[in-house]
Amino acid sequence: MKLTEKYLHAVKNRLPEGQRVDIEREIRSLIEDMIEEKGGYSLETEKAVLKELGNPRVLANKYLDREDYLIGPQFYDKFLFVLKLAVIVSLFGVLVASIVDAVSNGVANPYAFAGTLLGELLSAVVGAVGAVTLLFVALERQLERQVNKDFFDKMNREWDPEDLPDIPQDQAEFGKTGIIVGLVFSFIFVMLINYFPHLSDITININGVKVSAPLFNMDVYLTYLPYLNLVLAVQIIVQVYKLIYGYWSWAAAIFNLAANILVVVVIFMLMGSTNLINQDAIALALQNIPADAARIVTQIPGGVKIALWIIIPAITIFDSAKALYYANKSRKVF
Repeated sequence: MKLTEKYLHAVKNRLPEGQRVDIEREIRSLIEDMIEEKGGYSLETEKAVLKELGNPRVLANKYLDREDYLIGPQFYDKFLFVLKLAVIVSLFGVLVASIVDAVSNGVANPYAFAGTLLGELLSAVVGAVGAVTLLFVALERQLERQVNKDFFDKMNREWDPEDLPDIPQDQAEFGKTGIIVGLVFSFIFVMLINYFPHLSDITININGVKVSAPLFNMDVYLTYLPYLNLVLAVQIIVQVYKLIYGYWSWAAAIFNLAANILVVVVIFMLMGSTNLINQDAIALALQNIPADAARIVTQIPGGVKIALWIIIPAITIFDSAKALYYANKSRKVF
């Protein structure tokens, strides 16, 4: 009963994960009983039963307590998961970075340090909650609206089981571990580049006195910061999409391609900048290194840059091609 499977898939995708198994079992049993009452299985009987049950979106809504939600049930479990992850990573990141900063530079006034830390923790939580909520509201109102758009547009007209979208086939679901790792690192980088860029400062001890110099020229760094935040935001959106939908679609694969191109462009912008790195900090770092070793160290960035020019495009091409390949196998637009 292929239509029944597609119907059940369409219904359960509108429900919270914790309710899907029981409700799917209940509806399946109902469909089987209705088919038996109509004289047994045939394709026409199956279509008639599904048509009688009605649009799967409407049926799914009947199992929900209410519909006036900010984050819909299809997204809510994933929303809570990402929200908790973002808050935990943000709090942990601020706490660790603040402790590292305090150990490196000392604490002149413990009370002032505690107040500043509390403010940064609160700011991190508010920022994480606001950003994740806005992201999921956008997904709820925009992306979800376009999923099988032609199908859902028929909700208020006569519905036909033939309108049911296909169940994704022949591709593995996204690994949840990889998504979690990607989100964690993205959240950490957001915290570091926005709140703690000074942790990259070069500090050495000269005759018992700590001397520091910022690794980045901050005026130049701040001009690149919006691009870095944009890259991280796009990467988070890609990871959240993978967490919600589970499979590549053409829209997601194309968005992933655009995100990868954006990453490459921004990284190459940073690599091509001649005044992003503070040369005084480099000189300070090399000050206590023997001359021969210093010459070798100064050659390392050039080699790394050449390697990155090769490795980054290769990774981008591979990741983008893989997404497009799976999207072609699923043949889903959204």
